[in-house]
Amino acid sequence: MANWALELLSGNNCVGTTLRSTTIKEYLHAAQALLVEGGYQQRWKNKGLPLDDGNATMTGPVMANLKRWEAVPNRREMFSDSMHEEFYQVAMANGPNSMERAFYDWLALGRYTGFRLSEWAQTRKTSFEPINAENPDPKAMREGDFLFFDKSGKLLDKTRNNYNKIHRLDVTWRHQKNGQHMEKISFWRDDIDSRWCPVRAAWRICMRGRELKQDPCRPLGIYLDPKRRKVVYLNNTEVEQHIRLVAKKCTGITDDKTINRMFGMHSLRVTACNELARLGVPDSFIKRRLRWRSETFLDYLRNNVHTAQRHNLSLNIKAATQDKELQNNILLFQARTQRQ
Repeated sequence: MANWALELLSGNNCVGTTLRSTTIKEYLHAAQALLVEGGYQQRWKNKGLPLDDGNATMTGPVMANLKRWEAVPNRREMFSDSMHEEFYQVAMANGPNSMERAFYDWLALGRYTGFRLSEWAQTRKTSFEPINAENPDPKAMREGDFLFFDKSGKLLDKTRNNYNKIHRLDVTWRHQKNGQHMEKISFWRDDIDSRWCPVRAAWRICMRGRELKQDPCRPLGIYLDPKRRKVVYLNNTEVEQHIRLVAKKCTGITDDKTINRMFGMHSLRVTACNELARLGVPDSFIKRRLRWRSETFLDYLRNNVHTAQRHNLSLNIKAATQDKELQNNILLFQARTQRQ
């Protein structure tokens, strides 16, 4: 029964695709009923039938792991290098306060911070989600959560004249899903690829908030709606539409259901996790920098082109030593971590 459940899970079934846990459980119940009807229940004697007590049989762990797999936020994929480039090009083709430009800034910062959805965007464009009924403060980042410092560690005012002085960004999470409230993490300026520098991106986000006269007590994930000519929040509907248009162009996949399943708002956190794994950093580093308290981050790792390339190199020592991109990535990571 457990083996059959695994076959159903892997797509070896009449419909040729992965089935949901509820569907597989119905199949198993039907198979169990057939076994009972045929008198095969005596084979289990006092151990119970396969689905009577899932924890006592091999089907239990199979079903438990399938439900756990499904529970990972929609199994989103990471943004590829080509998608990052397209996000940048589209952003530059739009105004500084556009949705596309605002998303690019949060993506540039989020690749480092691994923001959860509630920490940077909203479900509605005209209202934000509070921490709880007793605390009306927003879950999402606001201006006071970003502090900037110069190279010597001196705190800088958020004025445009200080742009060239910023070297370090401190981000404070006032409220977190994992309960680690008021956690602070520092990020260093990236002078190697300034387009994707997290410190500069956070600075642009703050400057946008000031230019659009956003209340400092309200979330910074905002843009100027061109139709309403009003300041609104980055939200699921519009941002996911933007993400999926870019995904279609870069992947060549045109089926809406497939693209919707692969990419969404949570792809930002998935990307942050996989970008670090791509560099071959220790699991403890990923866990600490992206603010996980458990090993859940392992569920976010994907079998993508980067893991495929690393797999090839691991089986070919000569190729691994000659792979310039891999070596450069490792050196860049070492240089950045030493500065931090």
